[in-house]
Amino acid sequence: AAFQFADVADAYAAHSAQGDVRNIGVIGFAAFALQGKATNTLPPCSSQAFPADNNGYAPPPCRK
Repeated sequence: AAFQFADVADAYAAHSAQGDVRNIGVIGFAAFALQGKATNTLPPCSSQAFPADNNGYAPPPCRK
């Protein structure tokens, strides 16, 4: 990703009712740990040499 920051006076936050110039240039990020045991519900992968020949569609996700 690339970000271009304008001068504070030209920033979107300076011209909107919801914006706050004190937060200009702040990028928020939140990360959450997953709870519970992970279950692998994907079917096993097919050993077909040419899976596209089956029906013309890409194969669904599978576990290797």
